[in-house]
Amino acid sequence: SPRDCGLRSVLLFHTSRVSGVGFSPSGDRLFTYGGNEQDGFLVAVWQDFECGLEPRQDVHGELPLVCDSPSTVEAAGKVGGNAMIMAATCPLGTTSAESVYFVVYDGGLASSGSGAVLDFWSCIGTESGLDLSKKFGVFCGAPNERPRRVLCCKWMPSGVKCLVCGDN
Repeated sequence: SPRDCGLRSVLLFHTSRVSGVGFSPSGDRLFTYGGNEQDGFLVAVWQDFECGLEPRQDVHGELPLVCDSPSTVEAAGKVGGNAMIMAATCPLGTTSAESVYFVVYDGGLASSGSGAVLDFWSCIGTESGLDLSKKFGVFCGAPNERPRRVLCCKWMPSGVKCLVCGDN
């Protein structure tokens, strides 16, 4: 219930709006996406945000943990999305590391000059850390047949394919 909710941690990093937040399916990583067209957009991966702790007391008691240093940060470019959706994880061979996939998209709010935003991100856990990378989504067909905006995305249960719905 809402009375049982409590502030556990505060993440201070993005200097502008945050457009997307998502947990890895294991719950040990938090992904945030935010920024603006002037300063650019960033993806941040948080690993030590203390999500598993018991809720802390209100402002008259103990203060929440304040985190200002994500474990990994990657520039996402000057044209940003307005929505993010996480996919299921896939184990990496025999290691305990996990792969996390997510899509950042414009959510139907793309400006007429920038066109549709569709970025596929992967975060691969390796023995030496995290490998965070992005690939641009590409629409086929003649320019007048391609979507102007991406309205929604949905990952297939396998987490390997993503359905993208656009507006043209």
